[in-house]
Amino acid sequence: MESSYWFLIDNSKGAFLYELFYQLAFIIALIAIVFIGIKRNYPIVKWLLLTLFVRIIFIVGSKIGGCSTNDWSFFLTHLYFPVIFDKTLWSGLIAGIIGVFVVKKILHLKFPIFDIYALIIPLAIAIQRLGCLFYGCCFGKITDSPFAISYGQSSPVYHFHLHQGLITESSINSLHVFPVQLISVIASLLIFVFAITQRKRFKVNGSLALSVLALLALSRFVTEFLREPITNGLVSKTFLSLEILQWGCMITCITFFTIIYYREKYAVKLKPVVIIPDIIGIRDVSLLTLCIIILYTARNWFTAYELLAMNIIMIITAIAFFKHFIVIFNLKYKIAALSYISLLFIIISGFTYKDSVAVNDTFKTQVEKYIALNLGNGENYDEQVCGPTCKNEYKGVDLNYRMTYVTKPNRSYSIDYYGSYVNYNRFDIQEPDSLKNYNFTNFGFLGKINFKYVGFGIGFNVGGVVPNHFFTYNKNIMIIPSAYIRAGKLDLIYFEGGFFDRQFGLPGTQTINAGIGMSFLSKYQFKIGYSENGLYYNTEIDITKNWGLKTLLQVEINNSNGYNAKFFGVGTYFKFNE
Repeated sequence: MESSYWFLIDNSKGAFLYELFYQLAFIIALIAIVFIGIKRNYPIVKWLLLTLFVRIIFIVGSKIGGCSTNDWSFFLTHLYFPVIFDKTLWSGLIAGIIGVFVVKKILHLKFPIFDIYALIIPLAIAIQRLGCLFYGCCFGKITDSPFAISYGQSSPVYHFHLHQGLITESSINSLHVFPVQLISVIASLLIFVFAITQRKRFKVNGSLALSVLALLALSRFVTEFLREPITNGLVSKTFLSLEILQWGCMITCITFFTIIYYREKYAVKLKPVVIIPDIIGIRDVSLLTLCIIILYTARNWFTAYELLAMNIIMIITAIAFFKHFIVIFNLKYKIAALSYISLLFIIISGFTYKDSVAVNDTFKTQVEKYIALNLGNGENYDEQVCGPTCKNEYKGVDLNYRMTYVTKPNRSYSIDYYGSYVNYNRFDIQEPDSLKNYNFTNFGFLGKINFKYVGFGIGFNVGGVVPNHFFTYNKNIMIIPSAYIRAGKLDLIYFEGGFFDRQFGLPGTQTINAGIGMSFLSKYQFKIGYSENGLYYNTEIDITKNWGLKTLLQVEINNSNGYNAKFFGVGTYFKFNE
């Protein structure tokens, strides 16, 4: 045991590194899967729904492998699961595969899915196993081999050896064990290289996925000879000198390779991939609702980082939903979609975030004042206004004053006052002499109440607006209601939506909108989302304690008339506290 070739892993930060690599594996897999789907022109909403559902089911499946009879009794009594820390990769993979079949059935997806996941899964497993290596879980058997590792006192390996009486409490490190996690990393990377280099050799869709799963099963079968059985739970029991898990891996490997052989041998000409239109229906809405139900039922199985990641995917999916409702349906369906999405996020916000603010009975009401000056310049085309070649150009200035009363750590009331002046030109691009020029003003207010996880606002606008899909210029005074809703924490990440809430400055640059808001260090605010005029990106950055800059970029590429609509604005703001 005193060989100079063994390695000692200091896992004082093992739990952090485990969570880091676990989430890193997920993020890389998510980006790669979404990118491939977009590149292949798959319907984005359905592809995001698939990604979200499979991710949730994978986590739930990985925890089901660690459930005891007491855990199931708790579930039947309370209709949600208790806190469970153990994860098993194979139960997660099985659940993920079932999840893909469920989504394919619900959404009637006809394009290949499993082969895309097969390209990414081995790489994600390799990254995640690095977390296992640094944490000390999934550890190997005791060995005298020079190719071994040892762990410190805070590791699962050390406590297992101590419980077994193999070391004493005075021992500094665990005994030397096989680096099973590192072997799994190497094997997974080799399978990843195989999937990337050999993916075009298969004639039948799905054969690549079967090959990857068979190779993963084969690698797990081999590493189980070196892995400590206790780390596998119930499936570590032996039958005819092999663990139950090894029997399952061997049967899977033989079965899948046999299926691949006959599928490829008798392969027929592949049918063309059927890309269904990305139209939102009751099936899509039902699947999103099912995701919320599963998240609530198994909420104790998700770490704070997992819940945050799920929330980000869900918000992106919700924005994609909203975008399609804006493009296809009329105003009442758009408002219904915004209301439904907001309700979903209000439901999940209560169990997504941890309570981080202590109650202070001596809290003193604070008054915050905010004043901003915005300049903007934009253009759009709208067939509904004056024909398919009608171009609208506008520029203007907007002044915003806000007073906020913070009455409790998690409650505030605010009133926004707006005033705008806009110079607006309309003309036919095929007839430059058709120019018409207008100047008009607009003012309004929006009152808001913000709680920790939700916020609401209502107000109105008086005056003219920039013509868009909802309103045309009218010399008479227009009175337009405004509304705002938020779900999530203002100081972290949240979903928000509004109707003419004027968060972009100039009136009419958007009417109904939905997006994600993010805050970092209470100094940097970022918003990204979609309105009827296209994608928008909005920022507020504190330069000093009381002064900052804001920007807005909004763009619609190839709108319904084949033209581009765009708007760009900049502004500055000052904040004062009393």
